[in-house]
Amino acid sequence: MTGLVLVGCGSGSDPSSGRTAAPGKVDLSGVTLRAADQIGQMKGLFNAAGVLKDVPYKIE
Repeated sequence: MTGLVLVGCGSGSDPSSGRTAAPGKVDLSGVTLRAADQIGQMKGLFNAAGVLKDVPYKIE
């Protein structure tokens, strides 16, 4: 059985106002997505499928 855990944190909104940035106007170039699985095969599968090819954020 293979499991995948994705965790994200960000500061693209002001919690006190209840507003978030518009989806088309968010700069994700400074964001890092940290993905982990038990035996490390998910990164290879993602790369082989090409799903991470042009994402606007870094992946670890």
